[in-house]
This record gives sequence, C-alpha cells and structure tokens, in this order.
Amino acid sequence: MRCGHTIHLGCLKELCLHSHFACPVCSKTSSDMSHIWASLDREVAATVMPEELRNKVVWIICNDCGVYNEVCVHIIAQKCSSSNSYNTR
Repeated sequence: MRCGHTIHLGCLKELCLHSHFACPVCSKTSSDMSHIWASLDREVAATVMPEELRNKVVWIICNDCGVYNEVCVHIIAQKCSSSNSYNTR
C-alpha cells in the first residue's frame, strides 16, 4: 500500500468493492483519490450551507498528513488545507 503497510491482495480488492479506500491499519488513503477529491470540491462548492452553520469552524485531523486544521464546517465533507485530502476526521 502507499503508506507502506502490507495487505493481502484479495482483502484489498474486497475493501475497494465496498468503497473503502483507506489503509485498515493507519487510515491513510490507499490509492490516488485526486479525481474523487475534485468531485467533492465541486459538490461542496455547489451545496449551500444552512445559515446556522455558515460561519461554524471545527478542528479536523487529516488521516493522510496528520496535520490538525481549523476549517469551516460543511455538511458534505471537511477538507485538509495541507494535503487537499478529504480523508479527515
């Protein structure tokens, strides 16, 4: 895997079949997700936030780079400003 962990190929295929694209050990993205992140960028930009959430900020940690970020909350997803990944919690 991109993170350096190993996984049985059959297990990796099974994870992908169920739309799970993160390492089961460290939660880092296991493949190039740039096309998915771009799709999420478009969806986030097109989604109007409810008034009560428009200026709310939250702290997230990126599963890919480990950086903590303070971001505006969004009902679709939170994006890491360091790695441009949506693989956050």
